[in-house]
Amino acid sequence: MKRWYLCPQVRVADIVQLNGNIRPRSRQWWQLFRMVSQWHVDVVIVERRSFSIVAAVELDDASHLRPERRRRDILLEEVLRQAGIPLLRSHDARKLLQMTGEWLNTTGADQQSPEHRS
Repeated sequence: MKRWYLCPQVRVADIVQLNGNIRPRSRQWWQLFRMVSQWHVDVVIVERRSFSIVAAVELDDASHLRPERRRRDILLEEVLRQAGIPLLRSHDARKLLQMTGEWLNTTGADQQSPEHRS
């Protein structure tokens, strides 16, 4: 029996809470929320029994090379880091699949790994 579910195209605002240092419903909070609520990650891996988030996965296509997308990717990495959600990403689909499988087999169960890039 598989240990994980793969959830495609998950809205970031549905898996993270905004920084507690920002006053809720303030102008800054709404600005950040509007930004994050428009972002999605390609796949979120959740533990089958508890539905706890194990990792987020991003396949970086050519759009990730644009300057505005690079900025978004940097902010996304920070939002997920602060939420304690490891981010696995690569430009190569095969490499990303292999990296994700290896990560799940070694550290995925612990859910305590830093962001992985390739």
